[in-house]
Parts: sequence; C-alpha cells; structure tokens
Amino acid sequence: KRIIYIHHAGGTDKFYGKLNEIEAELGDGTIPFIRIHQSFLVNYRYIKSVRYDQVCLLNELMSI
Repeated sequence: KRIIYIHHAGGTDKFYGKLNEIEAELGDGTIPFIRIHQSFLVNYRYIKSVRYDQVCLLNELMSI
C-alpha cells in the first residue's frame, strides 16, 4: 500500500491505499475519472487539453 493524495477544492487529503482500488470505486460513481498514468487518476471534467507527455487541467499543468 502507498500513500494516496486526493487534491480537491478544499485542499489535499492523504491516506494509505491502492490506486487500483480507488479507480474501481470511482468507476461506479457519476464523476468520470480516467487514469492518465500509472500514478494518476484525473477528473475528466477538469481536463483542458492532452498531449503526448502533458495533461493541462483547468487549474494547472501536469506533466507525466
């Protein structure tokens, strides 16, 4: 198990877990999360653009 960081409008939360389990739980919900990298799940609604090595979110740029 690794530390999972959840970044949200209210700040950041962290806990121990597996990203695969989080992805499975989120897959059952109404908010569309996609896995853009082995280590990242992103809310699809916040993606502004995607390039080969970058995902630009509405609030910041994430290089993968």
